[in-house]
Amino acid sequence: TALIPAFVISTIVGIILFLLYIPSYVSLTLKYRSGVLGSLKSDNFTQYRNSVDTIYTTLGSSLFSLIGSTVLFFVLFGSINFLFIWPFSKTFMTALAAWVVGLMIVIAIKYAIESCIRYRQGEENLFQSFYRTKPSKSNLKTLILECWFLGMGGGVLIGRLVQFILASAFWIGRVDVPFFSKDVQLGGYSFDFVPRNFVKGLLVHEAHRHPYLERLLTMYMMKLKHGPKFGTEAGACWRQLFVVALMPWMQRNRVHTEKRVVHQWEEAQRRSLVRGK
Repeated sequence: TALIPAFVISTIVGIILFLLYIPSYVSLTLKYRSGVLGSLKSDNFTQYRNSVDTIYTTLGSSLFSLIGSTVLFFVLFGSINFLFIWPFSKTFMTALAAWVVGLMIVIAIKYAIESCIRYRQGEENLFQSFYRTKPSKSNLKTLILECWFLGMGGGVLIGRLVQFILASAFWIGRVDVPFFSKDVQLGGYSFDFVPRNFVKGLLVHEAHRHPYLERLLTMYMMKLKHGPKFGTEAGACWRQLFVVALMPWMQRNRVHTEKRVVHQWEEAQRRSLVRGK
């Protein structure tokens, strides 16, 4: 009986992890293609470029990480349900659950009272950004809430503990995104290096596609075929409007130099002179 809820939860987690890989891969690919994530100018480019042959680990890591995360959720929730059913620990677990429920009720009451005080007329101006407009009242309010929160600090412990355990169990099954920050290192050793191999595999496949070069060469061939009828000023203006409206992030790749502006001005002057003659 205790294993049925655990089996259902672990199955749902496994399905979610499996379904997340495809949109995550597509999203990461589009971010690199559109320039949202830097490649050559990225600080991590050197790490991605070295030991590229490690992309062979991606498939095995994805499979066993998914299985490990599912099993871990099964063990966690199965153990909790078992402790509630086992006669030896049933009394302790019931008392612990009652303490957690009571603590949650007190925290909810605390937030409700704090919200009422915060939005009361005259009390809402105790703080203006980081500045205390009424230091005496704000200090008194802070002291009262600090004393009250001393008895509710266990709720923070329980909340952080549950969040970290569940998040760790879930992100073990994901090799497409890093779980730890890049600053989480010990003696230069990075604990979560598997997502780096996932990105390497993506970049290795993208290196053979060259979507921008394909479009650029297509434009050159169209220019050779149609001559002055292709790539006119009117078409360029419409293309700029299209880019501004639908792909605004591409504007940062445009070249806006003084030399280009001067060249365009001189070209316009030359054309006006030719037309005048």
